[in-house]
Amino acid sequence: MTDKTAAEFKTQYQQDGFVAPLDIFNDRETSAIRGSFDALETEVGREDAQVTLIQKERQHEFIWKMATDHRILDLVSAVYGPDLVLIGTHFFCKYPAAQVGRDAFVAWHQDVTYWGLEPPKATTAWVAVDDVDTANGAMMIIPGTHRKGLLDHGKSDRQGNLLSINQAIPEDQFTPDTAVSIELKAGQMALHHGMVIHGSHPNHSDRRRCGLTIRYTTPDVRFVRSENLKAPFQPILVRGSDRFGYNQYNDPPTFNPGP
Repeated sequence: MTDKTAAEFKTQYQQDGFVAPLDIFNDRETSAIRGSFDALETEVGREDAQVTLIQKERQHEFIWKMATDHRILDLVSAVYGPDLVLIGTHFFCKYPAAQVGRDAFVAWHQDVTYWGLEPPKATTAWVAVDDVDTANGAMMIIPGTHRKGLLDHGKSDRQGNLLSINQAIPEDQFTPDTAVSIELKAGQMALHHGMVIHGSHPNHSDRRRCGLTIRYTTPDVRFVRSENLKAPFQPILVRGSDRFGYNQYNDPPTFNPGP
């Protein structure tokens, strides 16, 4: 997964607000994941596959297995310790602009701004289903901006923002030209802090750019209702124990065994 020790990994995460790329799934596993997503995409259609596949880990076993894979949980534990809560999952599937007729992008933002977490503590594992590069709209991160705390978000003045309420951080609050492009091979992952500023440009290639975001926090964080969520969180304790009792957690999903 990584040649860093747990301490080195945590230090880089705390310094930069992210660590990438991280090798997670092998070629065989990645091919199976892509096949499962392709089938789901066919079932729901491209429009819904783009950004509305939210909290589907209870309905689709391949998503649940990704979200609870020990290799991902080990890396999250290196940052957060032994007790982990799965907040939920969300596919971001950005199609070539020439095919869909619009320049879909993700405005600069911080993940935890509207999630209703107290304190606003979370981390996101961004797992590449497809190869991701600058041409097809890779995620861009502004290193170190998680240390600024929560920033005011306004509204984007551009058409095509994929964020749920068109939120965007004005660029006078940070330095956009320090952005790092997070290029990943399918099966690789980036782990980023819930307060680090990030976004992505449109997909101007002829290739799809799909990734699964998996959100985690810890049991000391309270879940408070947020009116800005497209789908309510269904938190599940996926590792360790809850010593606080602040939240009611869902049971893990069960799936029928295959033939």
